[in-house]
Order: sequence, then C-alpha cells, then structure tokens
Amino acid sequence: MIPAVKLENVSMYYNSNNNINVGINGISLEFYKGEFVAVTGESGSGKTSLINVIGASLGYHSGELYYFGEPSSHFDDEERESFRRDHIGYVCQNYNLIDSYTVLQNVVASMIIGGSDLPEKTLKEKALSYLDKVGIKDIARSKASKISSGQKQRLAIARALAKETDIILADEPTGNLDIENGREIVSLLKKLSADHLVIMVTHNIEEARDSVSRIIRLSDGHVVSDIDVAPSEKSECSASVNKKPKESKTAWTFSNFNRFARPKRTVFLSIFILIISIACFVFLGMIISNLDDTLVREYNNSAFINPDMNRIVIIKRDKNDPTAKCSFDDSDVEKISKLKYVMEADKYDLANEVNYYVVEDGDVEFRFTEEFVYNGPEKIDESRNVLVNPVFNNNDRYVKSSTCVSKDRLIKGKFPEEVNEILVVGSEDMIGKEIVIAFKTRFIWGLVDYYSQKMKIVGVVRANPYGDRNQVYFSEAFCRELVYNYSLSYRCIFHLEVDENDFLTPLWGYAFVDDVDSKGEAVLVSNDFFSTADIYYGYADGRSLVTSSNKLVQPDPYSSLVTRSKIILKIIGYREYMSRSFIKIDKTLYDDFFGEVESNQMSVYIEDYAYMDEVLSEINAIEEYEALSVYRASAIKYDEEKVISRNVTIGICSFALVIIAVLTMFVLGAFLSLNKNDYFMLRQLGMNKKTMYLTNYFEILSATVVFYFVALIISLALDAFKVDFVHSVMKYLSWYHYAVIFAVVMLIAYLTVSRFNAGLQKQTVKRR
Repeated sequence: MIPAVKLENVSMYYNSNNNINVGINGISLEFYKGEFVAVTGESGSGKTSLINVIGASLGYHSGELYYFGEPSSHFDDEERESFRRDHIGYVCQNYNLIDSYTVLQNVVASMIIGGSDLPEKTLKEKALSYLDKVGIKDIARSKASKISSGQKQRLAIARALAKETDIILADEPTGNLDIENGREIVSLLKKLSADHLVIMVTHNIEEARDSVSRIIRLSDGHVVSDIDVAPSEKSECSASVNKKPKESKTAWTFSNFNRFARPKRTVFLSIFILIISIACFVFLGMIISNLDDTLVREYNNSAFINPDMNRIVIIKRDKNDPTAKCSFDDSDVEKISKLKYVMEADKYDLANEVNYYVVEDGDVEFRFTEEFVYNGPEKIDESRNVLVNPVFNNNDRYVKSSTCVSKDRLIKGKFPEEVNEILVVGSEDMIGKEIVIAFKTRFIWGLVDYYSQKMKIVGVVRANPYGDRNQVYFSEAFCRELVYNYSLSYRCIFHLEVDENDFLTPLWGYAFVDDVDSKGEAVLVSNDFFSTADIYYGYADGRSLVTSSNKLVQPDPYSSLVTRSKIILKIIGYREYMSRSFIKIDKTLYDDFFGEVESNQMSVYIEDYAYMDEVLSEINAIEEYEALSVYRASAIKYDEEKVISRNVTIGICSFALVIIAVLTMFVLGAFLSLNKNDYFMLRQLGMNKKTMYLTNYFEILSATVVFYFVALIISLALDAFKVDFVHSVMKYLSWYHYAVIFAVVMLIAYLTVSRFNAGLQKQTVKRR
C-alpha cells in the first residue's frame, strides 16, 4: 500500500544569526489515509518544523519526501505552493481566519483557492454543507472576528474540509481553547480521519490520547518514539490534482471580497481618490491657465480699443486674390455662430470699438454753463445754457449690432431695422420706450468729441450669460454708420458759407442719419456750433454748410477741392448732446452722400478666454477666414508683478501636485498594510504569489479607475453648472489633460502596489 506521505531520512535546518539550528534531523516516517496521528514533544523538539515540511510550507535539505509515492525533492517554491493548495488542508492554533470575511466567505475563499469553478450559488450551498458538518451553519453570516474561539477552530476545520484534500494538518488546534472545546475539536478531527490523513501537533498528548490512532514523540529533531495506540483502517489514496484556479478570475473575486468585507476602509479609499483626483484637476488647471504669457502682459489699446478678452476679429480673404478683403454677409455670421464656444458673432467689427453711454442710466454727467452776449465790455441781458465737457462713466460698454442676437433669444418685439431702433435686455414693458444714448471712440473721434441719438426700444432679448448682461444691441443700419464714420479716411469736410466764395476754417466731421425730413437739402448741427452772440446778432440765421465726402473726392482742406464738389446744406436746427464735429442729415442724403457701406471685419465673442486656442484653430481652418485674438494681439509689454505672481502660482501648484503624489503613495501603502495579515492567511490556504499580487492590483487599480471617473463626472457637472472655483480652472482642461492625470494617478497606484507586493514577498520569506 502506498502511503500518503513518506519521509525517508529527511533533515531540515534553520539559518539564524549565522548559526545553524536543527529543525528535524534524519526522520523517516510513513503516514496513511485513515490515520489520526498525534505529534508531540517539548518546545523546540521539531514538531512544527515537521508539520511545515510535510505541509510543503518549508523545503528540506536532505533525504526524500514522497507524496503518494512521488518524490518531492525537486519541487521549487511554485510547485510547493501548488501542492499545498491542492493536497493540504491546514488547521492551526491561531485559526488563521480572515477576520473581515464572514464565516461563509472564509469557507468559500478556501474553495476558490482550491480551484473550484462552481457557480456562486452552488459554491455557497456547498460551503454551508461543510459548516453544517462542523456544527456552525447557523452563524454563516457572522463576521469571523465576532465568533467564539471554539467556533473559530470549527470554522478553520470546515475551511480545511472545503479544500477536499486527503491530508489535514492541525498545528496545536486546541492550544487556545478550554478543555471542553478542545475535546470537541479533537473528536471532530477523529471523525475526519475516517477518510483523511489527519496529523495533529499537540503539546498536551493527554487530551488526544483516547482519540488518536498513533503517537509520535520528537526530541531535538529526532523521532524518539512512534507508537500505534489504536487500530486504524488505513487506505491508499491517489494523488488526484484539483483543477488549477484561474489566477485573474480568483484575484478579481478576492478583490471584491476585500472591497465589500471592509466597507469603512473602502469608503475612505473612495473619498481619498475622489479628493486627490479633483485636487489634480484644480492644480493642473491653475498651472495651464498661467502658462499663457498674454495674461502677464499689459494691454495696449493702440490697435483695438475694446479689450474684451473673449473677442476674436476675423477678416475674409478673396480666394482669387488673397491680398484683398471681402465683406461679410449673414451666411458668414451663421457659419461662425455654429462653432463650439462661440456665443455671438457681430458682422460689424469696427462698431464694436465704439463706447456707448445710456444717459438715463447715469452713464453721462452733463454739465452746462451760462453763456452771455457782450457788446464790448457791456453784458447784454441775453444768455443760454451751453453744454461743456460732459463726464462719461462706465467706459466698458461697447456697441454690438443685432447680428449678435439669434432668433431664439428674442423674448418679445422685433429686430431693429431703422437707425434709431434697439434691442435691450429687460422686461417686456420696456418695448416702445425711448432713451438717449451717447457714443464716443476716443482714438478716432478724439478725446472730446461725442455723439448722441434718441433710440427706441423695439425688442427685448435674453442676456448673453457670458457677456454683459445689460448689453444694448443696435440696428445694422446704425452700425453701418459707425463703421463708415470710424475710419479716418471716411471723414467728411464741412465749411460754413459766408458768401459764395468765402468760407470759415473747414472742419473734419462725421455725418449721421437723423429724423430730420429735409429731402436731402438740410442739416442739423450741435447747439454749440454757433456762439450765443452769433445767434443774437443773427449771424447764424439762414447759414449753410458746404460739405464733401470721400465718395466724391479725397478730402483736402487746403485745396480748391471743395468748390469743385461742394454740396450746400441749409442749417435748419440744433441737437443738444453732440459735439461740433458731427452733423445730422436725412436718410436720402446719407445714401446719396455715402452710398452702401460694407463691413470687411467681423467680431466673434466666445464663452471664455480659456477656449481661445480651440476656437482660433477652428476658424483659421476655414479656407477664406483669418482670425486673431484681440487681447493677445494687443498685450505686448510684460508686467513684472504679474510675472512674479504667475511664477509663484505655478511653483505652488507644481509643489502641491508632488505632495499629492507622495501622499497618494503613502495612503495607498497604508491601506494595503491594513490587509497584510489577511494576505498571509490566504497564502497559507494555498493562494500563490501571482494571485495574491493580482488581488492587490485589482483592488487598488479598480477603485482608482472607478472613483477617478466619479471625480471627473462630479467635476464636469460642477463645471457645467458654472460653480465659480471649479469652472475657473476646469475650463482650461481638455480631454488629453484628463487622460494624462488618469495615467499619472494609475501609475502612482501601480507603483505603490508593486512596492507593497515586493515588501510582502520579503516578509513572507521571513515568516517561513
């Protein structure tokens, strides 16, 4: 009959502090299925060494150990692990249970490690049957840490049974139990010996003497006695090999066990990953937002007056002549408006360079002086109030045309058509009201020149959430006038006629359409065009202006050009809120005088400056368009304070990311260390190194993946709802930034687990 285990002159030694200590020395023994063997002896006699050699937990140095008639001296670590997993059921003094698992999970874990691939339901039913055999089925759902010592030892036996091996090794199984529980465990092991080889190490042979079939006594690593104390039905067992477990599947199962067995730790890990992921988004966003040199430069308004950071200017090139500019039409506005992040597209870019001031809102403070008429030193009792040096506030309002407004933004009313019609953001009852609006553009009209016009509200619109929520939108007709009058080369010249051949000093000026009905023969001027004395003495009566425009000739005040192209307009009235450089004419005269004005520059307003590169790239990808950022084109000179502040911010954020990386490695390492004892228990059950390492990888990396994306979803949601702090940095991040953060976080998690696994291997070796 072939023994289940046969030792033939087997010796094993320990190397401790450069000293060689004997574990077992020249032992020869045979063990058969059906035996219940007790191994006893004094402390240090070699009992545990013997059982560890038999259980393939330790290698041996000489002799031969046979399992089922096959030698094992050639086994390497991996082969010993496989043998232990497939053929050894182990019960020890300290139970070696996984306390965080339930009683049922401990048994299921043993079955999975043993290679069982039964469905989950069947697996649990079978595990319950083993618990029933040892009498603890009723506590199957209890945590292993919450049951009594006797119940723990019964669970350890049930777990050994679940592996369905022929050999069960019990190392001091009663050592931590009282007498009654100890007897019950010995009795249970005796029952199991009917169809197993049971080898029990004990220091108290008396409690087992009446139950065991054989007693082996050791001393100094030698067998000093081997006595059969009771008959046993020995039987032969074959070296049947359980199915090899699938390492990845087993590791995934145990990572799930760990995740749900320790909910508090899992919640902590989840919250930690959420926090560090969001922190990475924030700090990286702050770094990227500060990399743009434009933001640390001073804005120079010599090229563009309107400094809106979100503004893009587009010109349209002729496909046949790239040097020529083309005018924009409604189809261009529609095409650009469809681009991502574009909020408004204004066909009349130059009009956007003009400031507007709502008189009723207090944007202008008008100041008047009383002007008297003098006859030499004598003051004549005639006076009038003359407007002088008005103060303009709120210089951050700029004209936009109604082409900026999509039809879906119109709440009530209509789009403006006439020069004096406007759209406003407000309530429906504002429709029909008239307001006075003044206009200035200091670099074209000069510092003191201004113009005003009474405007009628014809429509109410929803505000652009990314721009000025109180924006007024002007008609295309009015914006065409602004475009014409914005250019220096488009100014007109007008002179006051004294008689047919004599003129006063000519003025450069600008013409706008007013509601004067003069059939193209008259003009309105500012109320200070003439002095009080001129009016009193009748000098202003019936006077006319002689004017010319760029449509007719190139203006030249020092030539006789005026007489060759003069148009005589009768002054028939005055307007209070405009300077002397402006005249107002009717629409008929304006059309004849200037003709149709076209715009060859378009302004585009995007949601946020953070998207500037993306939008510029899309626009410039369209063949006929050329686009530039107004702010970037005008930010030239570095501001030292801003540069220092930017560098400090980048430094702090970079340091914070390094701290996050170190903290992540520390916390993940600490989290894994909390499970260290469990890993040793699993190894003793027969889990191989690769499966154990994969379990750690799956547990940490899967949690990192899941909660990184949860953090991403939360951050994107906060960004979508424009939560200020989050949106201010998230808007600078693109998909590839999230990919980089994800890769780095995963790399940190992977390196942390790898480092922990390496340390775990070293400690496993030490324990052996």
